[in-house]
Amino acid sequence: MHSLAEALGVLIVSWLTYQWYAFRSTRAKIDHIPTVGSDGFIGSYLGAWKYFLSGYKVIEEGYEQALLSKCALSRPNHNGWIVVSGQDMVEELRRAPESELSSVGNVVDLLQVDYVLGKHVSDAEWYHVSVTQKQMNRNVSVLFPGIMDEMRAAFEDHIPLTEDWTSLKAVDTFVHMVCRIVNRFFFPTLQLHKDAEFLKLQTDFSVVLILTATVIGLFPTALRHIVTRLISRVPRTLKKMKILLGPMLEERLRLDTELGRDWEGKPNDLVSWLLEATPPAQRTVDDLIIRIMKSEFGGLHTTSIVLSDTLFDLAARPEYIQPLREEIEEVISQHGWTKDAFSRMHKLDSVIKESSRLGGLNFRKAAKDFTFSNGLTIPAGYSVGCVSRAMQRDLSVFKNGDQFDGFRFIRGSDEPAMVSGITNPDINFVLFGSGGRHHCPGRFLAIAELKAMLSHILINYDIRLPGDLRTPPAGQFFGTNRGANTFAKLEFRKRRA
Repeated sequence: MHSLAEALGVLIVSWLTYQWYAFRSTRAKIDHIPTVGSDGFIGSYLGAWKYFLSGYKVIEEGYEQALLSKCALSRPNHNGWIVVSGQDMVEELRRAPESELSSVGNVVDLLQVDYVLGKHVSDAEWYHVSVTQKQMNRNVSVLFPGIMDEMRAAFEDHIPLTEDWTSLKAVDTFVHMVCRIVNRFFFPTLQLHKDAEFLKLQTDFSVVLILTATVIGLFPTALRHIVTRLISRVPRTLKKMKILLGPMLEERLRLDTELGRDWEGKPNDLVSWLLEATPPAQRTVDDLIIRIMKSEFGGLHTTSIVLSDTLFDLAARPEYIQPLREEIEEVISQHGWTKDAFSRMHKLDSVIKESSRLGGLNFRKAAKDFTFSNGLTIPAGYSVGCVSRAMQRDLSVFKNGDQFDGFRFIRGSDEPAMVSGITNPDINFVLFGSGGRHHCPGRFLAIAELKAMLSHILINYDIRLPGDLRTPPAGQFFGTNRGANTFAKLEFRKRRA
């Protein structure tokens, strides 16, 4: 027993010594960058917990203290990141190629893909991203009538028109509605949008994946495989999804192999789009299920959060509702309930963008040392992002940037036009990423859904906050990422005026 204790002690000391050496080696690379929190070996690990609970405050405090007009901040722990500000640096960040600053690499770290889904998933080609950029976006207009049909049906089921006020948890309600609508778009002929078990697996997967990855990220690398086995429900969810989708996917793989890419009767759906791009080594049921889940993961909760936040802001500021109704009714009277019509709703676009302006951070991971033109070097393995929330509250960037101005992004009063639409690249607005090839590939579908749902609500419902409050509920933060308040409620009734 005594020798066992001694061996264990030696092992612990050796491991701590290795960790300290690795920490000091990495820390030496960023000594030239101002540090948020402790830059000590133990303090930086403790700082990870503070970052988890209030990362946005850490960034904003550093931004104010360092006066980062053209500078950077770092956090020197085991999940190191560097944030930069100033338009020149943000523009360089936007233009950097994927081979140097990787969006995929950051997602792998953020979602702990190596541990939660497996190294084979993170190392495989992420072809579903190009499918989103190409096949999916090409089909938004083609399949938009189905999106509208499912949206109306979802409102009838989840928010029926009533004469009296009905109180609902906004985020939870909209997550389930958006899941139906998205799956009507992805699988228009398979009726999966009506399968309660399938929809529950989709909504649960996003929550389980985020929570599991967040907890795992708080532990040292050496312990993450063990923690994953103890807490992760992701494998169970994927197993259930395989039971549901496996037979259909096996049949589609067989038909695609035997009949070629353009066989008669081939559905225009997500499976077909994925099979057109799937590398030969990844043409398996398991890989297709991962790609389907990932394709839905990105937009499901983001869309629901932005929709909830926008409605919270409008309910707290009812003076915006009538101008929006007038715009929506005028555009629809001329163009109908079409995707083209929603692209002409500039006031609605501006309100969504303003409500989303104070979001979180978007990071990319340095695949190798990356040096900005001002000499700042991002060490390989570190993630780098822009100080989006702090910059967007900065009065030198936005006039009255700490206040809500719903029509901030339009010009003109008689025929308003967008200064910069919500889907357009904008270095001062990074809800959908920093632009270029790294702009969110699914943003066009997300904004089409958002505008359709908001238009339907404003035309058919009155809305208010409980107690007719005039202050929107505060958001919830995980690290630097902001989400809508999942406990907050909205009240709906049939429109009276």
